[in-house]
Amino acid sequence: MIKLENVTKIYDRPIFQNFNLVIPEGEFLGIKGESGRGKTTLLNIIGAIETIDTGRVMFDKLDYSKITAEKQKKLYRDAISFIFQNYGLLENETIFENLALILKLRKISKNKMTSMISSVLEKVNLGYLNIKHSPHSLSGGEQQRVAIARAILADNPVILADEPTGSLDEENGDLIMNLLAELNQQGKTIVIVTHSERYDGYFTKILQI
Repeated sequence: MIKLENVTKIYDRPIFQNFNLVIPEGEFLGIKGESGRGKTTLLNIIGAIETIDTGRVMFDKLDYSKITAEKQKKLYRDAISFIFQNYGLLENETIFENLALILKLRKISKNKMTSMISSVLEKVNLGYLNIKHSPHSLSGGEQQRVAIARAILADNPVILADEPTGSLDEENGDLIMNLLAELNQQGKTIVIVTHSERYDGYFTKILQI
């Protein structure tokens, strides 16, 4: 369970004041709202990327309102996967290295790693990619799907996604949402920021901000 308790976040103006949110384990939450309302900021707070001014953010029993860098690394390695709107891929590494990074941390053999990467790329409709190429050679939609493949490989209990279908056509958008729905049915907690109404039926709850 993720809990935000009396959270206040201020930039040049208050974005959230005494904001409360509970995300139960296994929720498929859609965060919606007009531009500038703080959707991405909220996702970043949930994912321990942005700090808060007052309040508390809890992941199970861990209070990460003022998390250390070491605990933050552990959180990303073992608990939370993030799909960024700008993809967050390492441009100087190959597609293989981008996908293998989390698997190396878990000391998975290279043969098994290659098999897992091949399988997940097929799932996101990228089986044709040359994994020795850099992400720079890919279209925006392909980079988005590589980022989603990376989150699937991490196999963490929580997936946070900022506009995961934003760079995709309807066919690939539907494919990705079906994959995320399947992961949710397996018990993963998924939180998505989206402008689209196309996928409202996937969510167990919609938060309008």
